[in-house]
Amino acid sequence: MGGTKGIWNLLSSFVPEYLAFMVSFKLVRTLTAYDNLGRKSRQVLLADPDSTNNIDNISLSVDKVTDFVYTAGKLERKKEIIGYTASTTTFASTKYN
Repeated sequence: MGGTKGIWNLLSSFVPEYLAFMVSFKLVRTLTAYDNLGRKSRQVLLADPDSTNNIDNISLSVDKVTDFVYTAGKLERKKEIIGYTASTTTFASTKYN
């Protein structure tokens, strides 16, 4: 017997197949950059999934950007840009032990 069939929505919530027709979904596009050791260094959720921007040409004011910082080979912290204007950048930082 298999598990329940369904899909995952944008909020990472599972929607069973029999309810999927009731839910509207937004198309998303994520760009990911890796360092020389193959570790994720930046992840960008584009505000406009039809954008032709690459990871080096994003808009900090609308795209959701997460940078990953490594120390001694392990993830030290994750830094998200949660607000951006021409004069101010606001970060949310998560530190890992």
